[in-house]
Amino acid sequence: MSLARRWSKKPTPLGKPEDMLTWTLLYGREKRSQMKERKAPPESTGSTSETWNKVPWKKLEQHCYRIQKRIYRASQRGNQRAVHKLQKLLMKSEAARMLAGRRVTQENQGKKTAGVDGVKSVKPKERLLMAQQVHPKHWKHSKTKPVRRVWVPKPGKEEKRP
Repeated sequence: MSLARRWSKKPTPLGKPEDMLTWTLLYGREKRSQMKERKAPPESTGSTSETWNKVPWKKLEQHCYRIQKRIYRASQRGNQRAVHKLQKLLMKSEAARMLAGRRVTQENQGKKTAGVDGVKSVKPKERLLMAQQVHPKHWKHSKTKPVRRVWVPKPGKEEKRP
């Protein structure tokens, strides 16, 4: 018998099925079942609108705020390297990207105003896709479009303003 086995606090099961059952009842496997409860639930097979509506927005806001506070404190210390790393972390965080999509498509006052692409409202499935597309790894694949300038006529005058 090895020293590790002799000095261990928990006896090991003897190998018989009934001994195994007794051992699990006494010493339990509750820790494994508790770990399953702690883990994030698997993605629901329901509709994406349900998925979008069930996102814990308060937690995402707290997460972003925590990173922003860390950026501020690093800048106050004068630690530019930490500032850049934390800014990169914030840009890549899914929480920040989903909150940005939510602000633009739901909370913003101009949410029903069409953009350059002509889309007025965005469905929940498209919001999730948009949050994924905002990730910096997708920036290299798309070329930025030039700013569109529209000349609007001034009221009561012939001249126009940008």
